[in-house]
Amino acid sequence: MKTNEELRTSLRAIDRRSYPAYKSLAGNWSFGKYILNIEHVQGDPFAAPSQLSGTVDSRTAGFPTACWEAPWNRTALEDYLLRRFGRQAGRFFRLARAPGRAGCWQ
Repeated sequence: MKTNEELRTSLRAIDRRSYPAYKSLAGNWSFGKYILNIEHVQGDPFAAPSQLSGTVDSRTAGFPTACWEAPWNRTALEDYLLRRFGRQAGRFFRLARAPGRAGCWQ
């Protein structure tokens, strides 16, 4: 598994290159307490969007086991985490409105 420093180096190397260059970023990147999973990288401006996910060990996350054992509790925890992530991401990125598009991160 590659490290976050290797990801930083890769991003600097491909900065401002065409979409296909970013395909090399697919894979798992370790950030110590969590893993960034880049599952799909957008191939061109009109292709399906990139897909990313994160993995955190349950001991590191610190949520009680009851939070994910039952399906309804897991759904509630996932909803909570996604809302928190969205709020935090919004502090660093602004949502740009493109004509005819729902929006994209900048």
